[in-house]
Amino acid sequence: MTKSEKPAKTTKAETKKVTSKKTTAKTAVARKRAVKKPKFATADEMCVKLRKLIKSEKAANIKTNAAVDIEVWGLENDSNCHLYIEIKDGAVNVQPYEYNDCSLEAYISYDNMMKLLDGKLTIKDAIADGSLNANGNIPAAVMVASIF
Repeated sequence: MTKSEKPAKTTKAETKKVTSKKTTAKTAVARKRAVKKPKFATADEMCVKLRKLIKSEKAANIKTNAAVDIEVWGLENDSNCHLYIEIKDGAVNVQPYEYNDCSLEAYISYDNMMKLLDGKLTIKDAIADGSLNANGNIPAAVMVASIF
């Protein structure tokens, strides 16, 4: 630029457009950063989903009794919850409590439990990849798995 040339003047309207674009971009970035914490399902909500997955007609054919205590870990604030599935005389009972005198104890993370309840993970796949661990009566485990 030579001394005789003058820089082009910008009008106030052009300046406002530029600053408004910058402000809009900043607020868009701020909105992306504001991530809400995921809502954790309660034990009662998990029981409702679990009941929907169970096929009652298959359970009606089972004449022996079995109870499974499922410990779900990794919930909000690193807490755990218990659910149980009881098969007694062909009837299935699912409750959000710990079952002390159970045939089988199962352990699963909250994330994997939600995948299982949403149909994105099967019980067989969860056992195969180690997502679901169980201790106790193996025939009872097979019997309970058969009602899904």
